[in-house]
Amino acid sequence: MGMIAARIKEGMEIRSLKQSELAKMTGISRGTLSSYLSGRYTPKQNNLLLIANALNVSEDWLAGKDVPLSRHMPGQKSVTIQVFQHISSGGFPEFAERVPSKAGMPDTEEITEMLASTGSFFGLRVTDDGMAPSICSGDVVIARKQEDGETGDIVVVSINDSEAACKRLRKYRDGIELIGNNPLCQAFDCPKQDNGKNSVKILGKVVELRRRF
Repeated sequence: MGMIAARIKEGMEIRSLKQSELAKMTGISRGTLSSYLSGRYTPKQNNLLLIANALNVSEDWLAGKDVPLSRHMPGQKSVTIQVFQHISSGGFPEFAERVPSKAGMPDTEEITEMLASTGSFFGLRVTDDGMAPSICSGDVVIARKQEDGETGDIVVVSINDSEAACKRLRKYRDGIELIGNNPLCQAFDCPKQDNGKNSVKILGKVVELRRRF
């Protein structure tokens, strides 16, 4: 058995999660999870992130690195980032609309200094269930600002400079496709326009999920 398989099993034991429950929380099929747990296959980065979020453990720890299990160490310094919800006309981040603060729903989040040192980050409050059950309405995703991504990445995008969305990315020669984990959500095809560009602008790659119960 590989290190990642052992760490997934350990995380499931610590969180008292069954395989069926982990599959429901991540949107990863039980068959695929079985292949990870047996060590036959190694999760790709996007599925590793989903599992780490579901188990509430450090992604690096889950990957087998010699780091603490917890996401945040006691006393660890943090950096405050803004949480957004809407992308106004003109794009991001200059014209991004900040989420109104509500009880129990702050408009800022904190990330570790170590993570902050790897790029520029922002939060997006999800307002639909297109990525459910792994990412649900009300969740906050933490994203690293970048203008491109790879097939399989979970990204934050601006559609026609007016709507923010969190979707899984699939790239093909003539455009990109945005895919939701929710089987009831249809994929959104974005072929390149005459100018060679897409109507969808990638704003960042999701690296962490925040969920409040």
